[in-house]
Amino acid sequence: MLIVGDNLKHLILQHGMCNDEKAFDQNSITLSLDRQLISIKSPSVSDELTYGHHIPNSWLNRFMMEDSGYVLPARG
Repeated sequence: MLIVGDNLKHLILQHGMCNDEKAFDQNSITLSLDRQLISIKSPSVSDELTYGHHIPNSWLNRFMMEDSGYVLPARG
């Protein structure tokens, strides 16, 4: 099912998906990334996460994207 026109607009506004109404039109949404990126890495092999629970700060690696951009690795 395709969601277009006013249906797309109302869905975007209802869920706060875009701050600027210029970021979408009748058929699409324009997405952009911030320069700050966050990757998740387990501190040890035995640690595990449970879906829906808080991710510990020790697992978060924050870094700034370089001017050349960022290539997301396969399955990344």
